[in-house]
Amino acid sequence: MAVRDVAYVELYTKDKISTVDHLVSAMGFTRVADSVEVDRSSVLLRQGEVLLVVTSGWGTWKFLDDHGDGIADIAVACEDVPTTRDAALKAGANVTTSPQGNPVVPAFGGVHHTLVPVPARAGDALPAGRRWTPTPGAPAVPGGRVRLLDHIAVHLARDGFADYAAFCHEVFGFSRSSPERLGLGDRVMDSVIVRGASRSAAFVLTTVADGPGFGEPDVFLDRNDGPGVQRLAFLVDDVLSTTREFGELGVRFLHAGSAGDAPAAGLPEDELAALRAADVAVHHDGRGLLMESFSRSPFERETLSFQLVQRLGAQGFGAAGVRAQYDALDEAVNPAR
Repeated sequence: MAVRDVAYVELYTKDKISTVDHLVSAMGFTRVADSVEVDRSSVLLRQGEVLLVVTSGWGTWKFLDDHGDGIADIAVACEDVPTTRDAALKAGANVTTSPQGNPVVPAFGGVHHTLVPVPARAGDALPAGRRWTPTPGAPAVPGGRVRLLDHIAVHLARDGFADYAAFCHEVFGFSRSSPERLGLGDRVMDSVIVRGASRSAAFVLTTVADGPGFGEPDVFLDRNDGPGVQRLAFLVDDVLSTTREFGELGVRFLHAGSAGDAPAAGLPEDELAALRAADVAVHHDGRGLLMESFSRSPFERETLSFQLVQRLGAQGFGAAGVRAQYDALDEAVNPAR
């Protein structure tokens, strides 16, 4: 396996102070370090095993002008960085070098993958290649509701969908699911899952295949000026209490349009009613329950948002989950439907 894990995710933002405040005060992240470079400054946030770098500065301005606040880098931890870089070059990628000296591979839209080595010690919290100043008093492994990154939801233009899935398979060594076609309202969507050996290295790829309507995927491509990361999905132990807590702290959640039903979910009606009231969608993937809630985007252009996921035996990211994501987000775009 060439790529073992997602090392960290980097969010470019116009207002680093308010973004960090939202992620810390409303979503439970801990500020663990800061880094200042010539053209940008960054804050490293951590919760459970999730590392999130929040960056602003003139070095981010082109991305922000094009796409608004959003994920610019999905850094991947490679067993052998030179081998992965060479595989990317062989696949035709234009490999460059980051300001920190790491190989950078283009992904989709304005997003790229920085190739970093697997940490020498498990739990190393400071991404390699930057001069980090640790936050005094920050715990080595901050706790919180979020355990790890469950998956990254990516929406692509039709002409780049198959190519990126193939790149992840051939260069990163990810497994690739068969394409799944879903009829969602007036739209037809295609979905593919690419994933590595780590539970955190999973990308849910979607694209609009056909349809006359104008729904949430079209709005995302318009607002983002092309493909990009729609959601970071975080794994939690109790999605109901976490959704309630985050909501009380200022996170706004979308209505769960396809919350499931008691027989399908295998839950008592009173439990399902509590989940519905908290806007938590419930599905059964044939192995177990998948429960998820979807935040509204806290950013000006309303592109990037967050998702909370609880798995009770469920292992997939199949049609029910994609349908729930579409229903929740599309209702916000077309409330009259």
